Amino acid sequence: MVNLKSLVLILKKENEILKKTKNFDFVAKLLGSKAPNEIRSQQGKVLFEKNKIRLQLNKAYNYKYMLVSRDTTTKNQEMFGMTIYPRAERDIAKSRKLIEKRKGFSTDIYGGYTGTAAAYMAIVRINKTKSSQYKVIAVPMTKRAILNKAEKEGNYEKILKQILSPSILYNDKGKRKAGVISFDIIKGKVPYNQVVQDGNKKFLLKSAIYLCNAKQLVLSEEAMRVITGHWLDSDKQDQELLDVYDEILEKIDRYLPLFDIRDFRNKFLNCQIKCNS
Repeated sequence: MVNLKSLVLILKKENEILKKTKNFDFVAKLLGSKAPNEIRSQQGKVLFEKNKIRLQLNKAYNYKYMLVSRDTTTKNQEMFGMTIYPRAERDIAKSRKLIEKRKGFSTDIYGGYTGTAAAYMAIVRINKTKSSQYKVIAVPMTKRAILNKAEKEGNYEKILKQILSPSILYNDKGKRKAGVISFDIIKGKVPYNQVVQDGNKKFLLKSAIYLCNAKQLVLSEEAMRVITGHWLDSDKQDQELLDVYDEILEKIDRYLPLFDIRDFRNKFLNCQIKCNS
């Protein structure tokens, strides 16, 4: 039987520990003005040197950019997008193409899903009449079991090519796409968050259509001071914010070429012009 008084004391002690550690800042404690410059072992060996660590941190903070790491993963969950849409006559977006909720459940009566979920991706080279195009293609979750079996039997790429052929070679009406001769599997299984280097662009594949920078934007100490609201002169807040915006654009222009996609860079530049006018 649990002693209630002992339990209350344990919980009280845990709450006290939580309060002390919740807002604990390890670096601030070591680098603060009250912290000693050196921490030594009982044998006199220097374990920590504040000024040296501060210089190393400042060097890291002033890198042009920082690389970002993510775990790569494949998916093995829902087969379709989770939202079920009504039949066409009741659907506001008349252009949606639906998939049956269950075999034999016509979308004209019961509505359905908008698309299959992707287990992972594949990279293909589409051979056209006058050129070639590399493309990332989603591999549907509904085909994962078939592909797993094919992989064990040693004919994975052959089966994958059969699965991808309809969407690559034919249009929605089932007619052969103009100019497309054939395609080759370059990489048959590409996980989510895979790092890709394409020319001067380095990015993570978040999906077959969504890319994410593999570099993290790093700003100067001065810019971080402004962003965090530590004003030196309240009358110069607007100008300081504009200077930070200029610094962000300069870093994007030099180190983050992925912002050229969908004309993001020009949108930022247009905002800069409006702010300075």
